[in-house]
Amino acid sequence: MRYIILLLTIAFALPSHAQSDEYLQRGNEALQNRQYAEAIGYLNKSLESNPEQESALLLRSQANYALKKYDLVIQDCEKILDINKTIITDDDFTAIWNLGVTYNSMRQFEKARSYFDIALKMQPENIRLYENIGYGYMEEKKYDLALKQYEKIVSLDSHSDKGYYEIGKIYYLKKQFRKAITAFDKAISINPSYGIAYQNRGSAKLEIKDREGCCRDWRKCLSLGITQIKPYLEKYCAH
Repeated sequence: MRYIILLLTIAFALPSHAQSDEYLQRGNEALQNRQYAEAIGYLNKSLESNPEQESALLLRSQANYALKKYDLVIQDCEKILDINKTIITDDDFTAIWNLGVTYNSMRQFEKARSYFDIALKMQPENIRLYENIGYGYMEEKKYDLALKQYEKIVSLDSHSDKGYYEIGKIYYLKKQFRKAITAFDKAISINPSYGIAYQNRGSAKLEIKDREGCCRDWRKCLSLGITQIKPYLEKYCAH
């Protein structure tokens, strides 16, 4: 049995600032309310008067990302990088980040890494960049390369429950279940309410024939609100 949730965590970034533009403000409000088409309409009006307004371009790229209009996201982010090629601003970093995230979502992982690598040169201790790179390698089933990214995370932050969880997930996929359990142990010791870590640790315990430990973890997982574990509890832990 291989019951493991592989969630894509997209860390799509927002602009670092906003200008006092009425249409920009309305677009931002609509975006926060998940009214993406309306947000784009306001942001288009804002950009009519100032086509190089980076805040509006970034907000529009986020709205288009939510609508999975990835080509438009890329178009806006590349425009930001073309506005002033001699100075790297916070908005430029955000555009580079968002290009990486978008290419990840398009499953063009090598292209995504080319942007994350640029971002890492600017912020080499940004843990979320390693998470995104690790995700791409994991999806490509390049587990050893993914593992290096997650190990970098815990080297930067020894209290990163997410980092240890991802290490456990990689070991699970590599069928190294005892190592997976050890990593999940660390994640849970840092965050005792980490429901998915209990779920996956239980799955790893089942693989090594520790059904009692598995069921204990899955019951804890259920108590933390992860209800999709119920069919597996009924199947493996009813007796």
